[in-house]
Amino acid sequence: KGDEALEQIDLYKPEIIISGIMLPKIDGFTLRKKLLEDSELKDIPFIIISSVKDEKSIIRAQSLGIYHYFKKPFSIVELIGLVKNLTRK
Repeated sequence: KGDEALEQIDLYKPEIIISGIMLPKIDGFTLRKKLLEDSELKDIPFIIISSVKDEKSIIRAQSLGIYHYFKKPFSIVELIGLVKNLTRK
């Protein structure tokens, strides 16, 4: 659930967040928006994975500073490579 994810993110402050868009209660875009409002959480790289990827959702992701947007099905090797590159910094 998106609201539970928000609590966990605040508690553990992960290096990267990988989220779907369609989550119960708070969707992935709203989750990202709430994180941007918190100075301690706003800079965590945020990756979206969704079966929906159209112009509207891409524009919304860009406006929220989402680091990468994967469309299902996606390459797990690509996701792992991205995570490795982000965690080396």
